[in-house]
Amino acid sequence: MEDDHGEGEFIRYEKYLPVVTKCIMERRYMPFPEARILKAFEALDQEKKGFLTKEELSNILMTEGEPFSQDEMETMVNSFLDPETGKIDYKRDAHLLVCDGGPLL
Repeated sequence: MEDDHGEGEFIRYEKYLPVVTKCIMERRYMPFPEARILKAFEALDQEKKGFLTKEELSNILMTEGEPFSQDEMETMVNSFLDPETGKIDYKRDAHLLVCDGGPLL
């Protein structure tokens, strides 16, 4: 597949930015509510412990769906990892993944 400039499957940043900005400003893609994010984490917590370990979340991020890169995985895990317990308390932190509804840009 080629775009109108014969550049293959790539989208030029100059074309991409205005389209994405318009989608964001028109709020076409709203963030998931906290309850839905919490439900997703609960589905990952198969033992119903109320938390995930660093190893559990790392494995999920690297192997399920569209895999995260090593850097993306480390950033995500370290953002939520409690340094005292070594666990990811998703019930405590789910709200951090929710936009407050204010201006996005």
